[in-house]
Amino acid sequence: MRSWWLPATVAVVLSACQAKESAGTESLPNLQQVKDLTPGQQVADVTAALERDPTNAALYQRRARLYLTLHNGRAAVADAEQVLKLDAPTAPNYMLRAQAYRAAGMLKKAQADADKADQLGFDGPELPLLRGEIAFIERKYQQALDLLNDALRKTPFEERAYFYKGLVYAETGDTTLAISNFQTATEQAPSMADAYGQLAAIYNAKRDFTTARQYLDAGLRTSPDDGFLRYNLGVHLALQQLPDSALTFFEDATKIDSTLYLSHFNAGLLQYQRDQFAPAARHLAATLRLAPEAPPNTRLLLADALDRLGQTRTAVREYATLAKNDPADPRVATRLTQARIRLRQQAADSAAGRAPRPVQLDSLRKIR
Repeated sequence: MRSWWLPATVAVVLSACQAKESAGTESLPNLQQVKDLTPGQQVADVTAALERDPTNAALYQRRARLYLTLHNGRAAVADAEQVLKLDAPTAPNYMLRAQAYRAAGMLKKAQADADKADQLGFDGPELPLLRGEIAFIERKYQQALDLLNDALRKTPFEERAYFYKGLVYAETGDTTLAISNFQTATEQAPSMADAYGQLAAIYNAKRDFTTARQYLDAGLRTSPDDGFLRYNLGVHLALQQLPDSALTFFEDATKIDSTLYLSHFNAGLLQYQRDQFAPAARHLAATLRLAPEAPPNTRLLLADALDRLGQTRTAVREYATLAKNDPADPRVATRLTQARIRLRQQAADSAAGRAPRPVQLDSLRKIR
């Protein structure tokens, strides 16, 4: 699940209002001039300003919020820590670091900073929102709903609260309330790509592909460069047995957001099934790099693809890793033995000046 934070332009305005700018430092960039820039471009501008004024806490705060918009939690944590070092230990500053910790997956630290912000009097909807999201992740669903409803009492039109309530209801099997809350989120924030993706996922599960496509198209109209929506469109097409079109959108998603490991996996799987082993290996390797708990057989498919490409030494390393984790798998044991024999043959052929032998491998399904 992706986190949902303030839109970039809103985040910039709030950070300018809430941050305490040090006296005698360079003034902040003109918001009117930067409002049409992408978050990435704004990060570059703020970074350039920090090079000229490295002790400006307001600039670190602004960049931290931009990193949250870009889902770069670790970078946001680094900047939020600078804010606390350079500025006062205020409730908003602890809240910013709590959000950064959450984006980086450090839930205990996020909760601790949220508690500090609460103790210092933070009263914005961000506090129950953050606590509600953490409760959802911890599968404390009733607690999550109570906190999200608290956020809505503070800000009745808070789209993120409706979005997270939708997640709670979807997780607990109440698709009717899930749909209602996701729809309300899109009404409050028509550019909320995640809500459209969740609605499409629900209707895909119902095999109502027409309605699912309507939500995907609506999301892409407002967020054409959202990688996760393109991944969801790939899933939508794959479920309808349209692998060519699905592959196009899985690859598009990885180009937009290279961290989407499920897009990498699905692209790699479809290419592997087509015997397109070079691009398959690239996507499968990215899956393992991004997600230690990758889908089953990811490493085996990668090892097999590398083996078929003649990258025997690298394939042996992957097979050996698999053998340590599951020594009883006959596919792994067979392939590891065969690959080691080929390595010795390749060394002998190279020493004798002979051309490399073609690699001929049976399907993994034939190994018992």
